[in-house]
Amino acid sequence: MTTAQGKLIAGIMASLAELERELIRERVKSGLQAAKVQGKKLGRKHGDTFKQNKHEQQVMKLRSENHSYRAIAEKVGIDKDTGHGNHKTRDSALARGR
Repeated sequence: MTTAQGKLIAGIMASLAELERELIRERVKSGLQAAKVQGKKLGRKHGDTFKQNKHEQQVMKLRSENHSYRAIAEKVGIDKDTGHGNHKTRDSALARGR
C-alpha cells in the first residue's frame, strides 16, 4: 500500500467498513427500541442463587459469630462474594419485611 492507488483503495475499504458498522449500530438501536415498546425486559438476568441458598444457614451462623466473609468462605468452601451475597440478600429481605 505504498502507491497512490493502493492508498486510495485502502481508504475506500476503511470508509465502507465504517459505513457498515454504523448501519449495524442503527439496526441494533432500532431493534432495542422496538423491544422496549413491546415491553420486553432488556439486559442480563439475575444470577442463580442456588449456591447461596444451599449454604445460607451455615453462612448466617458463622456470620452471627462475627467470622469474616473470607474466613466463612474458606470454612464452607465457597467464594467470599457468594457468602456476602447471602448476607446482603437476607438483610434486604428483612428490610422489606419478608
